[in-house]
Amino acid sequence: MRTSSVSLPLVAVLASSVARAQTPPCFALNDQSTAVSGAITGYAFSGPVSVAWEFTTSADLVVQAAQIFTQNTFLAHDMTLEIWSDGGGVPLARLGGGAWKISTAAGREWQGTNFDAPVPLPQGLPHWLVWTEPGSSLIPVQPGGFAVPAAQRMTGGGWTPRTAEAPKFRLFCNLLDAVGVQPQGMPCAGAAGLGTALTNQAPMVGNSEFLIDGTGFPPGAPAALVVGF
Repeated sequence: MRTSSVSLPLVAVLASSVARAQTPPCFALNDQSTAVSGAITGYAFSGPVSVAWEFTTSADLVVQAAQIFTQNTFLAHDMTLEIWSDGGGVPLARLGGGAWKISTAAGREWQGTNFDAPVPLPQGLPHWLVWTEPGSSLIPVQPGGFAVPAAQRMTGGGWTPRTAEAPKFRLFCNLLDAVGVQPQGMPCAGAAGLGTALTNQAPMVGNSEFLIDGTGFPPGAPAALVVGF
């Protein structure tokens, strides 16, 4: 689940560090440019739509976060990114993931979430990155990029294959950080997984879109925000 506050006993706290840059991803597809078709997703009255892309790593990894290149200027709702196992050409079972609230004022940019549990990715074994969005979102696909198998699922339905696509995504073997933001400390294990704090916006004076998201919290977990200088 997502909250807009930080639960200090449960999460890795965010700290300001202007000298630190973002840690590079440990796996990525089509992330060397910001080229996209410009197409946006449709709105489904039945509920959010999930799109999945198959990928295979060339080394054993344990991933803790993911990002995609997207935008939404209409619906200020949550998005989710998850890793699923392979079921013979379509996603089979969720292994871990997280959610964040997308800002309608943000431009086209890399954004994403920490996972509620670390996800091991054995070398050579196919997995799926599953993106769930509310509609009216920039499709994170690069024209002419490296294409992989894709699948789609409507709310309440099953997975169906779709034409191969070239998704723009990044997987991280660390919790999300950025220029000016880094996680501090280790999260505590709980019944709902690992509660962690994250942000997709720069902590700059005048940035009214800055917020702290959380993922992996138990339902009803208390939250507190401490601000310092």
